[in-house]
Formats: sequence, structure tokens, C-alpha cells
Amino acid sequence: MNTTKIFSALLLSTCFISLAYAEPFGGIDLSYSHDDNFNGAPKGGVKLAEEIMSYSGYVGTYVPRANKHSAWIFKGDAAANRLNQASQLDNNIYGLSGGYFHRFSKAHSLTTNLGARAKRFDDKRRDGEIYSAQLSLKQNTSATFWFREGISYEYGAAQVKSGEYNGYGINGSLNWKAASSTLLTAGLNWNERIYDVLVADKRTGTQGTLSLVQELSKHAYLRGSLTKQKNSTNGGGEYESTVYGFGIGFNM
Repeated sequence: MNTTKIFSALLLSTCFISLAYAEPFGGIDLSYSHDDNFNGAPKGGVKLAEEIMSYSGYVGTYVPRANKHSAWIFKGDAAANRLNQASQLDNNIYGLSGGYFHRFSKAHSLTTNLGARAKRFDDKRRDGEIYSAQLSLKQNTSATFWFREGISYEYGAAQVKSGEYNGYGINGSLNWKAASSTLLTAGLNWNERIYDVLVADKRTGTQGTLSLVQELSKHAYLRGSLTKQKNSTNGGGEYESTVYGFGIGFNM
């Protein structure tokens, strides 16, 4: 946890130094999701569905630099996830992140991010922390259509040694603002985690997602998503699942 404390201190000190130039932001979100194969049953196995309610919020600051093409971004967030059947897996997540944005031109920009998240359960043996680094690129082809691509790295620390991992990911999306208040997104994500275990230590996941965000007003929105997931291990295990999600959010 010392790493988290040091990282938090750096974030706070930078925010206070730049306070006079900061542009604050924040929001809250209430969401529901339904996973049709929460237990990861293989093909032909008995699938157990699960419903999850998530309550989350975030606050942050956007600190433009003098060149007006770059900015520092700092954010803190928290989420409470409550499961309908597997209530023993209810958890709270607390996160801090800091990043840098740079616009090369009207069409091209880059964002980097360093983050730390703590996941907490009633059963302390399930607790863990995740440290991450991300880099993403954005290309605007018009005022209503753009691409995003990104790479990420994660290190997962856990109370139980077998829960520790190193993870890598690649993602991309097509984004279309079909109307002034409607955003459609099609995304793909691939990730791999290598755990500190002797058997089936490499676990790979692929996700394809379609999502819709509909603005209700300047500060409120509705969203819906459909995600198809395929997960496998180098031990031969494999399963698929479908996740539906709906949510409503409010921002500053």
C-alpha cells in the first residue's frame, strides 16, 4: 500500500499547485447489468445468470497547459457493486488516476493515464489492488465520427498469492454521433492475464461491445450496451457469455 500512498500524495500536490488553472468535473452513475454465464460454464455446461447493480461516482480536475494543446487530468472515483445471488461477492472499489492529454491537430490526439484501484470485500481474503498504465489515440474523421485505439498494462496484487497477475490489453472502437444527443459505439477488446499459479496460468479474454448513449439534457444521459465475451486458459478451459447493461448518469 505504500505505492498507493505515494501516488496519492503526488496527485494531490499537483492538483493544489495547479488549482488556480483547474477546470473541475464530476458525476454519478447508476447501472444494472445481466450476465448470462456468471459462473463461467463451458459449452454444454449449466450456466448461472447473475444481476449486478452498480452505484458509482467520480470527481476530477482538468488542468490546461499554457500551450492550450495539452492538459493534466486527475480523477478520483468510487463504486459499490451489489450482486443479486452471489452476495458474498459484493464489493467496493476506490480509485485514483492521473494522466496527460495532448492534441497534435484538430484530428489527432493522445491520452496517457496511470491509475491505482483498491477492491474491498467483506471477506478480506478477496481484497486486492490493481495498478495500471494506459495509452490511447483518437482520430477524428469528421465532427460526428472518430476512431479510438489503446494499449494497457495492469499489475494485480492480492491477499492470496494465486490472485496476483500481470495483464496486457489492446482495444479499439468506432464512434458515431448519429444526432446531436446520440452516440453509437462499436468496440473490440483483447486482454491477457498471467497469474502466479502452476496450472492454467495464462487467461485470455476477448470482448465485442455495442453501446448507445442518449443525452437527456446537458447534465443527464441514458446508456445501454450489449457485450459478447469469450474467455479461455492455456489449460484448455473455455467459455462464452453475454452481458446486457443499462444505466443513467448525471455529470457537472
